[in-house]
Amino acid sequence: DIWAQDPPDWVREARSRPAVESGALWVRDILPESVVGEIGEQLEKARSRTNSIDSAREAIDRLSLPPKTPATSSRPGYNERERQELDRLIQNNQ
Repeated sequence: DIWAQDPPDWVREARSRPAVESGALWVRDILPESVVGEIGEQLEKARSRTNSIDSAREAIDRLSLPPKTPATSSRPGYNERERQELDRLIQNNQ
């Protein structure tokens, strides 16, 4: 079985799956044991490389995202005390 866990839905629900499985079992039975073992090793190496590529792609995606900006104050303008101080400053400078 090439799937480490349960196969994905598209494999599990494939109408051709029984034919592919029986063909794979037939090929496995006629090949010498050394070839079957070597193929299994190559599949494991390919799976490992695929996982490494997926991890690298996820890291690139995370690094490609713009940094989150800090939340800005929702305050639309000056508060009442600040307005009074500005008015006083303007009045004193006129």
